[in-house]
Amino acid sequence: MVYTWHSVVWASDLHKDSGEGDFLLFHPKKGFLVVEVKGGLITTEGRRFYSTNTKTNQKHILKRSPFLQAKTTMYFIRDFYIECAKKVSKNTALLKYTSKDPQFPLFFSLCGFLSRYILI
Repeated sequence: MVYTWHSVVWASDLHKDSGEGDFLLFHPKKGFLVVEVKGGLITTEGRRFYSTNTKTNQKHILKRSPFLQAKTTMYFIRDFYIECAKKVSKNTALLKYTSKDPQFPLFFSLCGFLSRYILI
């Protein structure tokens, strides 16, 4: 069974770091998966990301890098889980599979990158 949440709003401090994960999936044996969703044609020029409406051809700059959004949400969820696990039980079994190098997948249905490398 996989548990799924959407529009997961989080804040590490109400005056500092906050964000939203588009989807958060949890599998009891596999762990958490953060999914960031972007619509339209996603492009990048240098360090700026853009979204272009494919019907109107209107292009606008994204406020934050989709990579940074997913990564920040991933680390918040991981740290939150670790803190909760420590409070719930002194048994470290809940932390056994906490990755020190978590990954964050991204999927763009339409994309066009002007450079070979994406800087985040």
